Amino acid sequence: MKHIRIVALIVVILVLVLCACTPKEEEVPSPISYIQQTLYTGGNNNFLVNMSSGRSEELFVADGKVGEVHDFVLISVVPLHVDLFNYSYTYILKGEKGEKTGELIKDSFGAGFSAEIEEIESVGKPISLVLCYQEKEEDISIENKLESMINGVEAIEIAENTLKESLERDGKEREIYVKYINDSSNPESPYYWYVAYIASPADYYSVLISPTDGNVVSVNP
Repeated sequence: MKHIRIVALIVVILVLVLCACTPKEEEVPSPISYIQQTLYTGGNNNFLVNMSSGRSEELFVADGKVGEVHDFVLISVVPLHVDLFNYSYTYILKGEKGEKTGELIKDSFGAGFSAEIEEIESVGKPISLVLCYQEKEEDISIENKLESMINGVEAIEIAENTLKESLERDGKEREIYVKYINDSSNPESPYYWYVAYIASPADYYSVLISPTDGNVVSVNP
């Protein structure tokens, strides 16, 4: 009996050692490398403003694979007059719960100014963005462009159903890119969900979807 207990104890110890030495199974990363979840826009005679949020790779590369992803909230401001590019800007983001302040940084291409925001939950639903420069303040109301529209996850479902045969036929590893877009040269132009399944910059499937009814507007290729 004593011998049986010793054997049983040895077995337990061996199991514990093997478990400790066995690496934990890695979580399979989502194939989504970029997904936009919100978009607020506004403007006046001097500036166009938008604020978007979602999840993205730290550095998006169209290679069919998903690297490390993080949540983001990005404010973008585009001056509408040449002289306004010469100033430095700070902002006050006003929401239903509170405010966030910070500095806007000129983009690498010099086409506008932007800032990333953390802990956006403390602001609540965004209401307006105040731009501060040259002892001036311009309070610009922003509106939710996705209110009552289908969301990005629903757009993915529609795209997958549309591209199902093509995706199953080639079987390549692809990353998913989801963005809410319109004609950037015309702020009043309609928005669409753009969903792409990317293997490389030259090898991808994409779908353009109406956010109001989910109808597929175009498919490429």
